[in-house]
Amino acid sequence: MSKRITLLGSTGSIGTQSLDVIRAQGYEVFGLSAHSHVDKILQQIEEFHPRYVCMTDPDAARRLDAELSGRADAPRLLVGPEGLKQLAALDGTDVVLNSVVGIAGLGASLCAIESGHDLALANKESLVTGGHLVTQAVAKHGVKLLPVDSEHSAIFQCLQDVAERYLRGIHGVECIVERRSGELEAAYVARGLEPDVGRFEQDRRPDTAVVVDQVGDRRFGDVSADAE
Repeated sequence: MSKRITLLGSTGSIGTQSLDVIRAQGYEVFGLSAHSHVDKILQQIEEFHPRYVCMTDPDAARRLDAELSGRADAPRLLVGPEGLKQLAALDGTDVVLNSVVGIAGLGASLCAIESGHDLALANKESLVTGGHLVTQAVAKHGVKLLPVDSEHSAIFQCLQDVAERYLRGIHGVECIVERRSGELEAAYVARGLEPDVGRFEQDRRPDTAVVVDQVGDRRFGDVSADAE
């Protein structure tokens, strides 16, 4: 049975790449959202035929409404930040993929989780600003939280088998993982992999290590990767 996906932020970079994957895998698009890119979301509606769309900018929503007027197969239009939350909470989807930019994505993330939907998250601001709310909601409602953003997804995959794969070549990740687990620290010593903690302490550039430090090094590490 094909998966049904609700994609929040479908006209951005991650959104359009996600649609490439959806197209290749033959998944069904249940819902789409955008802020103001009417022309692009119209193209997506033509191809993927979602049941619902949301425009968070009211002016763009009025324009999209006019464009869809009279179409027999037009999706239902939701409007504004509340419409985005409503879309995230709607029954009928298997996964909500949130690629909305900024803190605006937090409310939608929580609504998706509280409605019992698995959440694929490319909106790291949800974790930076309300990580404890997100992870507590995931635990309470028994859903899956899956990282989509490239850095988080890479680290998430590494943590599934961290002693065997990848970490030697990723600056910053070694330091974070070494701090998380005494067992891993022993593994580093045994294999001659000495984490450069001093370098990590001094390096404050907004790279992967700093992002993980911001959101708390346990946000995704505490969540099971038991997903297809």
